[in-house]
Amino acid sequence: PYLIDTDWTIDHLGNVQDAVQLLNMLSQEGIAISIITYMEVYQGLVRSPNRADALNQFEKFLEDLFPKNEWHLGRWIAVVIDHFHLFLPRLC
Repeated sequence: PYLIDTDWTIDHLGNVQDAVQLLNMLSQEGIAISIITYMEVYQGLVRSPNRADALNQFEKFLEDLFPKNEWHLGRWIAVVIDHFHLFLPRLC
């Protein structure tokens, strides 16, 4: 499968047509996101003014990628980072 990074995932969720088209094309062969991408996207969604809608949209995106019982780790990490105001530096 193709590993999709945070920016492409956010753009897809934001309905940016280039991202939507690319991920739809790649999904035919399989796509995945890392736990870091999951955590970064989730952390941004919990701050969204339309939190419930944003989380539902992200969950729909995830349904094809992972079993639902694997989502808890990314959520837990995002909540801890947000709660303690931690910062994860970008590696590139």
